[in-house]
Amino acid sequence: MEKMKEPMSMLLVQIMGTGMMILSKIILSEGVSIFPLLAFRNLVGAVCVAPLAFSLERVASIPTKPFT
Repeated sequence: MEKMKEPMSMLLVQIMGTGMMILSKIILSEGVSIFPLLAFRNLVGAVCVAPLAFSLERVASIPTKPFT
């Protein structure tokens, strides 16, 4: 399973990118301007990444005592 981690993550990134392109094409064909689309896409991305960033930063900032 460990050998499949990298190819599966690459496949997931490609699927998500393709989904974003398809959704963007559908939204733009409905008549929405490009600027609100970009703003909402960045907002959704920030909301999705923020919990991960906060949790990783909290773990990195926990002080550790050296073994004596």
